[in-house]
Formats: sequence, structure tokens, C-alpha cells
Amino acid sequence: MTGLATWKYQRERTVFILCGATGLRIGEALGLEIGKHVSSDFQTLTIAQKIRHCKVEERLKTSSAFREVYLPLAIAAMLKEFVGDRKVGFLFCTGSGKPLSSSCILRRHLHSALKQMN
Repeated sequence: MTGLATWKYQRERTVFILCGATGLRIGEALGLEIGKHVSSDFQTLTIAQKIRHCKVEERLKTSSAFREVYLPLAIAAMLKEFVGDRKVGFLFCTGSGKPLSSSCILRRHLHSALKQMN
């Protein structure tokens, strides 16, 4: 986790840290929308949808996957800094605002980061 927490790309580094600190599945993290699933103080996330193949799905893996996740203060502060002054849209998105693909995160970033760390 320490190696992933120092990954050179901020967006993907934030995904790695958020998933590692909270136990979120990658699709759940990519499905988070600012103002809709992230509380105003950035300390609570509401898990109600996921991204699968770049499309929003309101069907989660299990019925108990619908939940609220409370963030440690350090993670909330990191998330707040990452969001900046954005008020709406996906937390993790492309430059055009579309949701990211989990395979993009995994193939282009996670596998590369793990390879660099040996």
C-alpha cells in the first residue's frame, strides 16, 4: 500500500488510497458522485451505485453493499483537496467528465505501479 500511496498520478493515487483505506471495490469508488454520494464535510461516502464498463449501474454486488462509509480525517482531508472547488460530477472522471473505466485503472496504473515496486 505504501508504494501505491506514492504513485505519480494524483487521480489514480487517490483511488488507490481511498479503496485501501475504506475497503471499497473499484467500481464503487468510481461510481461516487460529488454532491450526491460525498458529504459536504468529506467524512461520509454513500455507496449506492457502481461503474461497470464505463456505465453507471445502481445494482451493487450484494444488497448489503448499499451502505455509508465513514472516512478517517486524513483521508477526508485528502479527498477534499483532490476535489478542490468542484461541486458536481463523478469524483473520479475523465477530462470530459465521463466515468473512468475500472480496467483503465487496473491495466494502466495498478499493474504498472506494482511492476515498478517489484
